Order: sequence, then structure tokens, then C-alpha cells
Amino acid sequence: MNPNNILSIADMEKPRTVSELDEWVHKIQDRFAKNKKLYNFARQKKGLAKQFYEEIWPLLRYAQAKYSTEALTKLAPVIGSQRFDAIVMEPYSPEYKVEITFAKDGYEEFHKMKLLEQDGHVSVYGDLEVTGTKNMGYSYSMKNETGSLDEVFGKYHSPIIRAYKAKAIRKYEEVETLIIGFDDHMLFSHDEDSAMFKSMILDSVKGVDCSFANVWIVGMSGKFDVRLPTN
Repeated sequence: MNPNNILSIADMEKPRTVSELDEWVHKIQDRFAKNKKLYNFARQKKGLAKQFYEEIWPLLRYAQAKYSTEALTKLAPVIGSQRFDAIVMEPYSPEYKVEITFAKDGYEEFHKMKLLEQDGHVSVYGDLEVTGTKNMGYSYSMKNETGSLDEVFGKYHSPIIRAYKAKAIRKYEEVETLIIGFDDHMLFSHDEDSAMFKSMILDSVKGVDCSFANVWIVGMSGKFDVRLPTN
């Protein structure tokens, strides 16, 4: 199966309720998981897989946090270069536009995906050291593969706050809601870890001016969400 045929813009932009979007996202995930080629294509976020994982998946987690699974609200992703990434249509209220961004260390993610493809495994928490060049080839070594809880939190916290500050100061005409997604699948071992991380986030955004009326940070596991206070 050609991985580029799994997703199409027309299908991705189809308006769906929360439950319909959840069902569709899991169907796509199951198709990517069918074999190693498809799995690696998705993990490396090639083609439309990037928008699927970095825009549609956060949109789903936001909708699950804000609305019930039985809600009639519909969500319509908008793929491509535009001033917003989705339209939310509530049954008895005006529709509103959403900006979506994904918090990550792009450099580290790129090289960790290269290492994953090369070795078949990679440390989520470790510090990756990269030597070499694109033309000559890269060499990798991993250090501090466990780290303290504070160190692990810092790896996730910094990209989130960086993404928030970068978006908060910009003016998005007619866009009232900002969603920041991040991959938290390996982050929280206990409920108190989630509460501690939420407190770190809230402390870090105090005093930051924001042009959005609503800001949500959502984890891709579906176990973490927080609505930030805005001015």
C-alpha cells in the first residue's frame, strides 16, 4: 500500500462530530500500523501525516476535553497555508476558527526519528548527541537516558512555553482559540505527575500577554489538558 494514499485533503477536511472524528483518527492510525513501511512513514510525519498528527490529532484532544462525546458540535480541519487550521461549528452558536500548533524540538525530533529508523529503537528521555553532516552522514550517541523528573519535564515544558509565547504575541484576525498539542505518551507515570506539570505550565505563562480569547494545551495521549488564563 502506498502510504500517500491513506490520507487525502478532502477526507481530512470533512466536518465531523467529536465521536466521528475520534473513530476516523483511530481508523487512520490502524491503517498506518499495518506494516513497518507505513508505520515509519507516519512516525516520520511525511506527506499529509504531518498535518494528521500535528493538527488533526490535537484538534480531537481539544474537542474531547471541551465537549462531550455525544455533542453535535462539528469540527472541520483546514489543510494548507491559511490564517487558521480548523473551524468549529456548535449547534446553537456562531462558528469559530482555531489555530493549532505542535510543541516540539524540531531538530531533536528529526534526528531521533533518523536513529529510530536506523536502530529500531530510541530513548524518549535521553540527550541525543549528533555529529556529522547531511552529505557525509550523521552519527548518534545517547546520554542520560533516564534523567530526573525535573529534567524530563523540562524537555517537554520548554517547547510548549516557546510555542505559546511565539503565538501569543501575534494577531490572528477572527481566530479566537489557540490549541497547543504535545506528545505526552511517555511523560506521566502517576496522576500527581500530571498535576505537577500543569502547575509548571500555569506558573510559566503568568504575565504573558495573549491575543487569543482561549488557549488550550492538550497531550496526545488524551490524559492531559489545561485551559490557560488569558488577558
